[in-house]
Amino acid sequence: MKKILLLLGVCMMMGCNFASNDLNTTGAKRLKEGDYSGAVEYFNKALNLNPDNSLSYFLRAVAKNMSGDSSGAMRDYDIAIDHINKNKDAKPLAVMAYLCRGELSSQLKDYDAAIEDFGRALRIDPNKGSAAYDRAQARMSTKNYDAAINDFTYAISVAGNDTGGHTYLSMSYMSRGMAEFHKEQYGDAITDIDSAIDISPNNIKAWYNLGYIKYDHGDYAGAETDFDEVLKRNNKYARAYLYKGFIDIKAGKKETGYIEIKEAAGMGLIGGADSVKKYCK
Repeated sequence: MKKILLLLGVCMMMGCNFASNDLNTTGAKRLKEGDYSGAVEYFNKALNLNPDNSLSYFLRAVAKNMSGDSSGAMRDYDIAIDHINKNKDAKPLAVMAYLCRGELSSQLKDYDAAIEDFGRALRIDPNKGSAAYDRAQARMSTKNYDAAINDFTYAISVAGNDTGGHTYLSMSYMSRGMAEFHKEQYGDAITDIDSAIDISPNNIKAWYNLGYIKYDHGDYAGAETDFDEVLKRNNKYARAYLYKGFIDIKAGKKETGYIEIKEAAGMGLIGGADSVKKYCK
């Protein structure tokens, strides 16, 4: 929903002919309301009036993407970007188009294409830290941790210049910490995830990852404290129960551990039933 609101802001910023813009505005309202097919109809009408309208193609791509029509969305993103480049449209629309196409490529696991698009967005607007953050996440998916760390570091460095920087700053520290963890840089990982929590104390994923790293490194007491912080904020976080169960079993508190592992399995955790079979005997 936050991304849709941002798209509506782009819609208001861009200049189209008045009739087409009215249709785009109505379509954007339908998009915000979750009426994706209705939104597509309005963007179709806008394109009938102005077939060169980059914004209409872009918004229709978003609507198709939200409705699950990935192939249709990709076609419209491609057309929108072609028109944006041909028409020399304003930078905010170009940046948003590359970001959204990159996000769709990531969803489709085409990480090379995603990395290219996030890079294009960043070249247009070097202060767009979210592009560096998204590119880093794509690089995490390809296990290119060194490049990911560089991108997370860049995202952190420009967050203060980006109007949306507060939305990804904590996640950038947390994700850089996880990249460092994969490189077995445990001290740096814990420091970064602590920073993520300092920025956003309710970052549940950061608390969980901090606990997981401590568990992996044999700091079971520290891990249990962090998993407790997770459960204070979300008592349905199955993996926190699972690892608390493992910790209690290691500490000789088998009955408590069994209860926690069964609790995780009862929440539908993938692999939870296997853990019950393995540990709860």
